[in-house]
Amino acid sequence: MTRSRSGFGRLKIYFGYAAGVGKTHTMLEVAVRARQAGQDVVAGYIEPHGREEIDQLAQHLEQLPFRKTSYQGLTMQEFDLQAALERKPEILLVDELPHSNAPDARHPKRYQDIAELQRAGIDVWTTMNVQHLEGLNDLVERLTGIVVQELVPDSVFDQADDVELIDLPPEELLERFHQGKVYAPEKAQRAMGQFFRRTNLFALRELALRRTAERVGRQGYRETGSERLRQHISSGERILVCIAPRKTTERVLRTAQRMASAFQAPWTALYVQTPDLSSEDPEIQHKVNEHLAHAGRLGADTVTISAENAVDGIVAHARQHGFTQIIVGCHEAFLRRRRFGRSITRRLLSQGGSFDVHVVSAGKDDRPPRTITQRSETHPVLPHHWLEAGSALALATGIAFGFREMGLAEANIIMAYLAAVVFAAVRAPLKVALISSGLAVLLYDLFFTAPFYTVVVDDIQYLFTFGVMGLVALTITTLTARVRRHARIAEDLQQRAERLSKLARTLSGQSGQTRLVQVAEAELREIFPIHVRMLLPDRQGRINPGPVNLPPIRDLTKDELALAEWVLNNGVPAGRGTDTLPGNPGLLLPLGGSGRTLGVVILHRTNNSQDPLWPAEEWRLPKACLLQVSIALEREYLSEISRNTEVQVETERLRSAILSSVSHDLRTPLSTILGAASSLQSMPADCPTGVWQDLLHRIVNEAVEMEKLIEDLVSMSRLEAQGERMVQLSWQEIDDVVNATLNRMRSHLANRPIHCILDESLPTTAMDPVLIQQVLSNLLENAITYSADRSPVGISVTEESGVIIFSISDRGPGIPEEDRERVFTKFYRGPNASDSRGLGIGLNICKAIVEAHRGRLWIEDNPGGGAVFRFSLPVSGWPPLPRPSTNATEAAEANA
Repeated sequence: MTRSRSGFGRLKIYFGYAAGVGKTHTMLEVAVRARQAGQDVVAGYIEPHGREEIDQLAQHLEQLPFRKTSYQGLTMQEFDLQAALERKPEILLVDELPHSNAPDARHPKRYQDIAELQRAGIDVWTTMNVQHLEGLNDLVERLTGIVVQELVPDSVFDQADDVELIDLPPEELLERFHQGKVYAPEKAQRAMGQFFRRTNLFALRELALRRTAERVGRQGYRETGSERLRQHISSGERILVCIAPRKTTERVLRTAQRMASAFQAPWTALYVQTPDLSSEDPEIQHKVNEHLAHAGRLGADTVTISAENAVDGIVAHARQHGFTQIIVGCHEAFLRRRRFGRSITRRLLSQGGSFDVHVVSAGKDDRPPRTITQRSETHPVLPHHWLEAGSALALATGIAFGFREMGLAEANIIMAYLAAVVFAAVRAPLKVALISSGLAVLLYDLFFTAPFYTVVVDDIQYLFTFGVMGLVALTITTLTARVRRHARIAEDLQQRAERLSKLARTLSGQSGQTRLVQVAEAELREIFPIHVRMLLPDRQGRINPGPVNLPPIRDLTKDELALAEWVLNNGVPAGRGTDTLPGNPGLLLPLGGSGRTLGVVILHRTNNSQDPLWPAEEWRLPKACLLQVSIALEREYLSEISRNTEVQVETERLRSAILSSVSHDLRTPLSTILGAASSLQSMPADCPTGVWQDLLHRIVNEAVEMEKLIEDLVSMSRLEAQGERMVQLSWQEIDDVVNATLNRMRSHLANRPIHCILDESLPTTAMDPVLIQQVLSNLLENAITYSADRSPVGISVTEESGVIIFSISDRGPGIPEEDRERVFTKFYRGPNASDSRGLGIGLNICKAIVEAHRGRLWIEDNPGGGAVFRFSLPVSGWPPLPRPSTNATEAAEANA
């Protein structure tokens, strides 16, 4: 059976409109036939219906054992997800898709278990009824009067690879009830009197047929190539549904989901955070989080924004993103109140946007959310606020008395009080500023309007003065509070940008995964009041909790490591606030890269509070921070891949160069040897002695050349593998090493004038004589190769400042300045060496040997023309010679 996606199992749903229509029976029949055809089919969980025909079919299949669990004193039998993952059949039967799992299960819902089975590559067959579709929950309640609690998101149904409708006329279903084939007789009578009434069954059957037809229509668009046409038709529609922190918003979301499904249009759930709603009220925040999660399950994109008022935020977002339909909820309590005479619908329409507004009746409203003053939740009123405001009013009153004694106009007195109100608005919370405004009007009335020291006025015009003064004071106070609030928002945004910038700069300057993890943990703990632990997989893809955070935060238990392993393998969050083990105290998030999960981050509160780690509107900053960490880890991962790729490319280049050089340089001597040997083999017995001696001489010379090539390759590989460990130091006389080299090269230098100059005072030096002779031999051979025949070759050894310097000079064309580093690379051969033999690794070997002796090799110009190769060896500073072995020492003492 093919997979729906690469490595992803297929989902098949047997769909019906009520219990007893034959979903499980049909599924088992098909499964038995598939098993008989040779497919690996296993029954993971078949609901124990107590029906004989189902039990008989199930006996033909391998069945996984149930997972037994206790809950409230009862022992329940549940589907064993882990056993199914370990068994990993080709097809797994899991009955009752909408089932709610026991509290100790990995996932709260069975459809989440099935999603994990699909991620593991297992095909799943399951069953469900139409009343369990979440998007139809309101319609089912309206038609049947019964609220269904176990719901499945419509996205699970829509994304299933195959849905088979199991239909049965209601009359036949009711007959099955009467015959006791669905429930026991007593239970069947109660069911037919409640949910399974004839009218309900007809309504549910219609819903199932319509929902299946919608799905078939979408599938037909895709398979017939008309998807582009469908998208073109529906591309003009974009739906925006507004979320309020009320329980009845669930009905609005389901209505929006049905509209989006009918229009075949994308839709977004929007929550506008306004200053008049407390963002710290746990009840409000809990409802908002629930509604956003609910909208996500229904297939919506979720967005949270901040705005001065809800209408402005909705309109601005709708215009910016091109929404054509806006859906809002209208509650009965709201319809009774009609605050300020204008509904939110009229306010939206008055904005003149190019969108339609739909009002959904959400029924009876729950308790409305608590409204608060604009600053009380973040700036509590403290005693010094009252003291400052009171002092400002007292000072204004004193100044006002001075103005009156000076005979100034009353307008100046009013200005003094307004100045005090402005001071209170700037220095104190809004509540204090508002009260100060009222006190300023009262003080003006008491002390500066006749009759004095009473709230009674003898001139009606003062009432207008008081009103204007109060209005001005209130306006100043409100505007000042708004400016402060905007300043606070701007400050928060600036701090957020600075934190992200600092985190990005810090991570960009690090290299190595372990160091990145250490720095990222420290930075996140500094930004947020949480415990952070990051875990990275090893080369086998397993979680490695090694000592990557210093100092350690806390030891990880086996359960936490297992959960982190699960998050790494599945790439979805787990733990607190998620659908996977929500009772876990920590939140585990995958650090995603390009097509893979780079690691897992574990977040814990610093205290034992059960509150969410962050409110919904504050998740943007931690998400952005974790994104920066993921980018840094991805960068390091790609850098490692790049480095490995470069090594592989270099290895392949060297391998190709070696094969090319070896095949070329070994073929010539082999051809000569084979030709000479064949001539010797076919030579007559009376052949002159000089002829076969010449052939033997050629064979020996070519064999020596081959030996030299092989010796160079072996030396190169040994130097790369061992480095300085290859050097065996011993005290040597320099002239002995030079003479040994000249004797070794006698045949090559036969027709060359050799000018050898050695200082008489050269000290005994620690070196590896065999390797230094190889260096001298290679440099002499190089001088012969790149100079004219019979031209002189010079050798000199001097001591300068505690360093022995060897020099080999020739009269060749010389080496340009820009090529003097390249000649020491592997397989590099000069332009004048096309007719010479060699792999081009001789100078590379020389440089490696000299550096292993802690010396240096370089090139200079020969004053008389040509090049001079010089290398240095240190005279002092070497470690003492290795002591003789114990056995050798004992033998020497015994001989003595």
